[in-house]
Order: sequence, then C-alpha cells, then structure tokens
Amino acid sequence: MPIAVRVALLRQLSRVDLARFGPTLAEALVTRSQQVRIRRRFVRRRTAAADEAVALYRRLVHDRPGRHEVGRARARDVRTRPPGRVVHGRAGDANVRRSR
Repeated sequence: MPIAVRVALLRQLSRVDLARFGPTLAEALVTRSQQVRIRRRFVRRRTAAADEAVALYRRLVHDRPGRHEVGRARARDVRTRPPGRVVHGRAGDANVRRSR
C-alpha cells in the first residue's frame, strides 16, 4: 500500500480511536517525511508530515506519559535533519554518509 494512502486511512481511523491508531499514524508520517524527494518543491510536504508527526506524538505523550517519548524524539530528529542523511557510529562521530 502506498504510504500516502496509508496515511490517509490512518488519519480517519485515528479520529475514531487516537490511542489505538495514533502511534501507527505518527510512524507513517515520519516515514513519509523521510521518503519525500529532496527538491525545493517537496520541502513543504516533508516538513508538514514531520510537523504533524511531532504534534501527534505530543498529544500521545500528554495522554500517556512515558510511552511515546522515543517516537517523539525520532519525529523531532527527522524534522530537523534532511532526508537522505544517514548517521553511522556513536553520537558525536563525524562519520556521515549520504545514502542514494
């Protein structure tokens, strides 16, 4: 199933039951923000998906503290880092490689 279709379906389901479908929607949004091409015209879509994921995780963490912090951190990381950059090694290493 294409990620755009998955996100659309999960949005509808999360309106019914946020606790059940919200985390899956947030992960799908993170994935979508990573898959959008790196072109100027697609930057808004990428940023919008990442921002929506961060906002959704914020709501989820508010409802259940301690359960979704890792997902929220990942969404925030994706929002600040351009897609296509993969960091290998320990934190603080300068070993950065561009993936295709």
